[in-house]
Amino acid sequence: MQHRFLLFFSITLSSVSFSQTEILNEDFQSGIPATWTIVDNDGHTPAEEVSEYTQAWITKADPENAADSVASSTSFFDTTSFCASRWLITPALQLGAYGNTLTWNAKSHDASFPDHYRVYVSTTGTAVADFTTQIAQQQAESPEWQMRTANISSFDFNSQTIYLAFANISCDAFKLYIDDVKVVKEDPAGIDENTLAAATLYPNPTQSSFRIQSSGKIEQVNILGLDGKLIRSVVYAENQPVDVSDLIGGIYLVKVQSGKAFKTFRLIKD
Repeated sequence: MQHRFLLFFSITLSSVSFSQTEILNEDFQSGIPATWTIVDNDGHTPAEEVSEYTQAWITKADPENAADSVASSTSFFDTTSFCASRWLITPALQLGAYGNTLTWNAKSHDASFPDHYRVYVSTTGTAVADFTTQIAQQQAESPEWQMRTANISSFDFNSQTIYLAFANISCDAFKLYIDDVKVVKEDPAGIDENTLAAATLYPNPTQSSFRIQSSGKIEQVNILGLDGKLIRSVVYAENQPVDVSDLIGGIYLVKVQSGKAFKTFRLIKD
């Protein structure tokens, strides 16, 4: 009897220890919640064919399933060649210490006019100017539903309160659909992130170089622009500075790798 109890306790403890916690799950079946923020940052008038878009984002029936409601935005305006800037922003989300992951489903309505969008993070508010870190982008989204994923913890946001934004930035496309937006924390798949939990980058700001201090061995350092484009990749040598003297002043993302763990810092270059 005692052995059975211990076995049951062990299985239960294991299940608890390796579970994840859902902090957002929105399927838009009841419309876009009032706790979400919608921003029309372009001010353009939708073309007559898409006049139902009276706001930057609305709910529509899934074109493949009339019983399913999805969030949707358009970039088809009454003047051609206009680009959208239409933002769908989550309520505040309290992230965990590791394993913070965003998933969503997306599709373009028309393969001939595919949509382009980005996903951003803000720690300060829901104004467009607050979203300074891009964590994902999709050019020419598929006309078939696709599940997309972004590892929020690979950026430097663990244990913080954040907002997420889906920004439709398509130019003269048609209709973009987003559905089933989920955020989880403490995902066991991200448990290796603890290797870099206490890692630091210094000095920051810097004029010429920086170092990484970490309990785990740093293998790779990637320097990216705020748009996510890779600028430089460096095989890191312990305690050796990474030279950035040739970069112009501004803010960069520094993504470091230790085994399967990643951490991203925001670096200020003077």
